[in-house]
Amino acid sequence: MNIRSSGVGHRRVAPERWGCTNLEAASLFASPLVVEHYYSPGGEMREHAAAEAILCVCIAGSGFVKVGDETSELRANQAVAWPAGKTHRVWTTDSSMTILLMHFLGKTDFTLPPDAPTH
Repeated sequence: MNIRSSGVGHRRVAPERWGCTNLEAASLFASPLVVEHYYSPGGEMREHAAAEAILCVCIAGSGFVKVGDETSELRANQAVAWPAGKTHRVWTTDSSMTILLMHFLGKTDFTLPPDAPTH
């Protein structure tokens, strides 16, 4: 059994090369890559595209997400798919937000179940 810890006390300030502000992160697994991001108020992930599909799950707080040309609020208990090659960005204003990012190497997009409720 491989139990990994996240949250306060396990996160580290994100490296400058990530191009993020007010971000602490904790890597949980390498394959698939799963990373916890905690954005304090005013936090931001710069807009960029990834080579693989990424599932972004908000587990606490709220902020905003942009995928391509679409922008929406993102709150706890919501998830958004970031298709490979499409630009994405997250940010907070006056609140904090914790998200889990699950990178799926070799996958370009996700498929929702037929009965899945959407935003």
